Amino acid sequence: MITKEEIESKVILLKKKKTKKTQEELYTEAKLLLISNKLDLSGLASTEEELVLAEIIAKKYLSDFEPENESDLGNLKSLIYLELVQLRLQKVMNNLSQDGGNALPLNLVDSIHKNLKEITIAKEKLGLGKRFQEEMTSSWLKYWNMLRIKIKKWLSENQGSRTLVCPHCGKMTLLKIRMDRWEASKHPLFKDRLLTSPHLIKLYKEGKLTKQDVADVLGCSSDYVEWLALRWKKNDEVLGGATEPLKQMVGEDVQKS
Repeated sequence: MITKEEIESKVILLKKKKTKKTQEELYTEAKLLLISNKLDLSGLASTEEELVLAEIIAKKYLSDFEPENESDLGNLKSLIYLELVQLRLQKVMNNLSQDGGNALPLNLVDSIHKNLKEITIAKEKLGLGKRFQEEMTSSWLKYWNMLRIKIKKWLSENQGSRTLVCPHCGKMTLLKIRMDRWEASKHPLFKDRLLTSPHLIKLYKEGKLTKQDVADVLGCSSDYVEWLALRWKKNDEVLGGATEPLKQMVGEDVQKS
């Protein structure tokens, strides 16, 4: 494509303009100018205004992409032409809108959509979608790092045990950690899959513990404790030691049901 000697010769010419640009900036500019000349954009534009736009579009793409062969150069030229066509179509649409016409011609709208698809295909041929992929990868890495922070926090608060449903009996199981392996045992605060403690509820019904005491031990709300007591209202063994106010409350609930 463009040789190193060609670029260096162009840099010497640019330096004669007494520019304040650095050597690296001059090298980049020289390369862009040489590639632009090879593109021969004059054949793409129908007016001087379009030629200026074509040069601007070319510089935009060449700042992110450098053609490696004649095929790349041809694809880039096609992409620039499609961009010019898109500007022409949009100009026609704007003129029609300003004239106060009713509906836009369907063939015009269809042409715009088809041209946009062609622009996308041309970009993919040149690999100009890489930046988007890199941005997506960067976003994913940010999300993953945030997830790692959440996992680390969860692990710090759950170092000693894990709770799961037994795949055999379906009951809640508490896994207590050991240095060499996990040790499974019956969960002390679950009956089937219900968070509870029969002894705590018994003490509450005997008036030895308050509703808030039970709630603090189970790590639940006081309303949940009351719900547990009412759910067990038909259990004579548990209700046997209940306080009178609670018996009355349970009795009213039984009558309602």
